Amino acid sequence: MNLKTILIPPLSIPRERLFRQFLIVFDEIFLYAASEDTCLPEDFYSQQHLIRHYAPVPFAEDLENFQHLIRDISTHRDEYYGGGLFSMSKAMHVDEEAVWDLVSRIMVPKNDEDKKLNALTQARLLLRLSEIMTDEEEEINNSLQQVERQTASMLGALQNTAAKTTAGRSPAASEAGGPAIQQLKAWIHLFMADKEVDRPWIAAPASRETFELLADYYSRELDKGPRLICRLPLPNCEGDNDKYLERRNKIRQTGSQLLQGLEKELHRLSQGAPGNKPLMDKLTAEWKVIMSDYEAGTASLEIYLFKDVSLPELLGRVINKSDGQPLGLPPHTLMAVI
Repeated sequence: MNLKTILIPPLSIPRERLFRQFLIVFDEIFLYAASEDTCLPEDFYSQQHLIRHYAPVPFAEDLENFQHLIRDISTHRDEYYGGGLFSMSKAMHVDEEAVWDLVSRIMVPKNDEDKKLNALTQARLLLRLSEIMTDEEEEINNSLQQVERQTASMLGALQNTAAKTTAGRSPAASEAGGPAIQQLKAWIHLFMADKEVDRPWIAAPASRETFELLADYYSRELDKGPRLICRLPLPNCEGDNDKYLERRNKIRQTGSQLLQGLEKELHRLSQGAPGNKPLMDKLTAEWKVIMSDYEAGTASLEIYLFKDVSLPELLGRVINKSDGQPLGLPPHTLMAVI
């Protein structure tokens, strides 16, 4: 099959739970890296050819300068944050002159053309800073939860009662929230510059917030909203890697013809063909029968059609870019969202 998807932020580093949910239906996930040195290492998912993580705009010989910049920001963050970089990476409000003056001092442009730090450099820096902040926030959250559990356990022992842990903010909650527009714009600049020929023709926003943001751009321009094509319930995706992979493969083997039919119908819709509702209803009903043999999860995969606009056109509207867009994608956009 060719049922692949490309993951859209706001998550700079999408978590395993999201991968597992999308991979029940999709063959493979494409995921951008801000720089080539931050691509996921050879792990379970890449070894199984389930995730392709790559830098669409690698730094190449400038990578060392970029790494030096990131280290310098991390070491002297107070000075940089005071100069406006913190407002860009966290509050998403850019004091561009102050920020990029600081950046240009370290990147050391090699020629006149490089002296103008273009949108791609800014986009990669913003995404990399977001990744660092995501990691730091999760590490702090995990530490706080560990302290809370230990405290509750000690109190429980003192009171000779069963310890009750205090619920901290879960990683899922931090994944779902936060301002998304600047990360999305940065990602779009990379998307527009990506030269990958075999990119997926279905996009997957990593949160409802991003999906609704894109739906709003679509609705304002064309005075109509995206149309729900199907809703596929997902099974429980917990467990160790081997158990998850065994369950995933069994589901996909049982529903192989169904998924082939889904791919074919979605491809027709992306090319502008009229929808076949009886067929989609039949495929959805068959999927629910397959899911009845597994422990139900709490999530569903919804697929929407953004008719009369290609994915490059839709994303281009977000960054006010109407020319020089990548070609080779269908004229109508499909998006899958959990």
